[in-house]
Amino acid sequence: MNALRFPAFAKYLSANTFSYLGNWIERLAMSWIAWESSHSAFWTGIVAVGHIIPAAVLGPIFGALAERWELRRAAIAINIVLACLSTGLFLMAIALHPPVQLLAAASLLIGIASSLSHPVRLVIISQLVPAEALSSAARLNATSYNLSRVLGPALAGVLIAGFGAEWSLAANPLTFIPLVLVFYTIRLIPRERGSDTREPLLRSILDGMRYARRDRIIRWCLIVAATSALFTRGVLEVIPVIVGQLLAGDSVLLAAITSACGGGAIAASVLTSAIIPSHANAKKVTSLAAMGGALAILLVGLVPSMPTALIAFTIASFCATLSAINSQTLVFGFADSAYRARTLTWWSTFSLGASAGGGVVMGLLAEFAALDHLLIGAGTLAFCSAAALYVRRPATPQAGCSKRSAP
Repeated sequence: MNALRFPAFAKYLSANTFSYLGNWIERLAMSWIAWESSHSAFWTGIVAVGHIIPAAVLGPIFGALAERWELRRAAIAINIVLACLSTGLFLMAIALHPPVQLLAAASLLIGIASSLSHPVRLVIISQLVPAEALSSAARLNATSYNLSRVLGPALAGVLIAGFGAEWSLAANPLTFIPLVLVFYTIRLIPRERGSDTREPLLRSILDGMRYARRDRIIRWCLIVAATSALFTRGVLEVIPVIVGQLLAGDSVLLAAITSACGGGAIAASVLTSAIIPSHANAKKVTSLAAMGGALAILLVGLVPSMPTALIAFTIASFCATLSAINSQTLVFGFADSAYRARTLTWWSTFSLGASAGGGVVMGLLAEFAALDHLLIGAGTLAFCSAAALYVRRPATPQAGCSKRSAP
């Protein structure tokens, strides 16, 4: 059943996608400001991934807390806080032209609030549609997120080229308005909770970790997400550094490459929404797409030119988006409802944490080594990891056995 038939979910998906776009516009604008002000690959990498570093550390804690919250009220409060922080960032950038270290601190602060929001956004869809439409809603939600994570930077590249990076920061605070209004107006379906939501927080976090570790399919999805994010997404996180250092480009080239990445993400999202594979085929697509993204990164390192970068980053974006959507949807589908928030947050922790780590490492190594050599190394490691995971993909359980018992 198509989840878009339910008005509450359709409204939420539209507003949430719009908000995601604003988040990614803000991230790329901050990265370009950091590069132009410092020309430091390391500090630019820190600013680029600062939004997602807290999710890697705090994600499991906030995932466990999300299962205890009244999600509508939590979503309203968190998004108002994020809107205020983004407004403060824009005003600071316009008035003070802050040094790169202050930008890094602002990125981390926004990342802390965002890591509170992420599990709420992931889980709230289970209260917007009935059970029979949950698979469709999960896929559409994953498509929305992975589409925005590349389309947003593409829009940011256009805005930066036209208005400058500082004024581009004005876009994100505006994108929170529709989302907050939707949360004020929609009604949620009462959700199933775990047997004891009053258990100690640490025990709840560890139970979620053990549950994810014991399930072979979920564990495999987490590993695929982490390896693909570490090597392929980590490279995409430092595109401003690649444009400025390896390709000697300006904001116009940045806009062109990020727009190409957006095109790849759109194609992957449309394909994923139109063709819903079986669980067995979804695992194949997840690992094969990860292999394709690795080869694209390798190509940029081997032939570091503008035409090659445009084509290769389009392919890398397409493959990374396709792999991420399928792995996240598999986790959503196989996780028991009582553990869904914690399991999805572990997926986000692996994916976002590895992406942040890859971006930081790439930025640090770029201070001492040639970027083309680093891209060749990252692409080679990514391909070998994805190929090994393709061979070791787990079997799909028989019908009626997809739900796992609690640990």
